Amino acid sequence: MKNKYDVEFYFGVRPVSTFNLYVTAIFLSLAVNILSRYTKGDEKNLWSIIDEVGRHYNISVINKLVMSVPELLGNRIDREIDKAIEDYPVVSDDSSPLFTEIEEGETPLGGEMKISSPWNNKLN
Repeated sequence: MKNKYDVEFYFGVRPVSTFNLYVTAIFLSLAVNILSRYTKGDEKNLWSIIDEVGRHYNISVINKLVMSVPELLGNRIDREIDKAIEDYPVVSDDSSPLFTEIEEGETPLGGEMKISSPWNNKLN
């Protein structure tokens, strides 16, 4: 007697069935609609909360839903860009580039010219 083993192996993200995607989309849109009516909340913010929960807990149905709806995907991209801008180091205004020039030199225009940025030392 031979043993037969059925093993399902997925590379990357496990596929989501279309039926589950549609059912989830219907229930989430109803929930967002009801919550926005009774709490006077913005639907965009409610979808953002659902998206962040789906990303944090790695819920594949919510992630697939967000990836398939252009408006939700655009909101996710906007939030990611805003986070990246907030995390970007800010150069203070008091450190301006340092410009040095030797007026007389080997050429008719003068000698050596240099420009350096003092903020590079602060970032490293």
